[in-house]
Amino acid sequence: MKKVDYTTHNKSDKEKYTQVFQYKASEYKSPLYDLTYTIYRLSSIPDTWFVSSSGICEMVNLHTNDLEEAELKASCHMREKLRELIAELDNFVIEIEQSLNIS
Repeated sequence: MKKVDYTTHNKSDKEKYTQVFQYKASEYKSPLYDLTYTIYRLSSIPDTWFVSSSGICEMVNLHTNDLEEAELKASCHMREKLRELIAELDNFVIEIEQSLNIS
């Protein structure tokens, strides 16, 4: 994963403003999903980190103030959500195969 800092303020003054880090899949590209997720804090809620990923999860509270712990929790959350998505897609394929009597 490639980590990119998208924080848009004076980076030496991290206590006052939103911090944003985006994580991108470096090799795999999906035509269905943007395979990135973002870990960020809000200036209005500075004591916790959140994770969002377009179409997968939005503003999930990671319940930690520590960036390293937030990165670990976010990656665990994303793995879980992606596994759920894979299972849903697999069930859809099975349903298609059954409706057409193919396997």
